[in-house]
Amino acid sequence: MLDAEPNVRMIITDNSMPEMTGYDLLKKVKESSELKQIPVIIMSSENVPTRINRCLEEGAEDFLLKPVRPSDISRISTVGCCSQRDRWLPEAAEVLASSKLHLQQTRRFFRKCFRIFDSVI
Repeated sequence: MLDAEPNVRMIITDNSMPEMTGYDLLKKVKESSELKQIPVIIMSSENVPTRINRCLEEGAEDFLLKPVRPSDISRISTVGCCSQRDRWLPEAAEVLASSKLHLQQTRRFFRKCFRIFDSVI
């Protein structure tokens, strides 16, 4: 399924699934050179610290306990940002530099305009 959908930004999975656990899925994702950058979040209704730690140590971005609360959603909504940020950061820096240059040119233009205006009055 993931091979057919290259634009996956995050995987949220339950730990208990019929054919594999969330931990097994996490391992497969992190072992794949094409998928390992995708953040994986695992959730479970079972609060088992050893299981939670094992998933986090293997590379899960977070482990949510069910029922999921609004604060959990807020917390995970920023998870994909880091990897997305890394992709657009160079472009954003270039735009910022261009904007700064444009601002400097605009300031020079208005200074000249005011000098001309002051000399006319």
